[in-house]
Amino acid sequence: MTGIDVNRAMIRYARESFRRRGLTGRFIEGDIAEKIPGRPADFAFCLINSVRHLQSDADLLRHLDCIHRSLKPGGVYALGIGLTQYGVEMPSEDVWTGRRGRCRVTQVVQYLPATRRRRIELAVSHLTVTTPTSERHVDTVYELRSYDLAQWLRVLRACPLELEAVVDERGRALDGGPEATVHGYGVYVLKRPRLRNR
Repeated sequence: MTGIDVNRAMIRYARESFRRRGLTGRFIEGDIAEKIPGRPADFAFCLINSVRHLQSDADLLRHLDCIHRSLKPGGVYALGIGLTQYGVEMPSEDVWTGRRGRCRVTQVVQYLPATRRRRIELAVSHLTVTTPTSERHVDTVYELRSYDLAQWLRVLRACPLELEAVVDERGRALDGGPEATVHGYGVYVLKRPRLRNR
């Protein structure tokens, strides 16, 4: 298993988490739009809109090309993304809560929708970390590149991977294929074509 993240603290966390569980893996601090070192893989995944942190279609195409080169022939890439409908979406909010022992973390994220012209969704995150002796607040603002269905399919047609299926977060086929993701999240199952005999 190989994990890649641009954030050094996340790499440190992943290494420590694997060590505690007695698992082995390789974790690389790096950009997912750059060459991924190591042997070709059978399977790769990037879920929960992570590719939307790439700020241009060109960056996304570079990433998809890197994945193509990092997969064995016939290898599969599961890519999760929520598509937008410009002019229809309203500002929204998610609340997430987690607890470990006596530490409780609550995240409130507000999303300000993209416009067709700018194609950037703004995410405003507020974390509250509560322990028996303290309460800490961490605020973050970040941008996510937006794609409507036509923009997304244009990128997929330009990349070297082939679209095999579109499924929900539980792996169930979405009736209607890519069109079903217009109103929400989908996992695009992409495949590196097998080498053909000549």
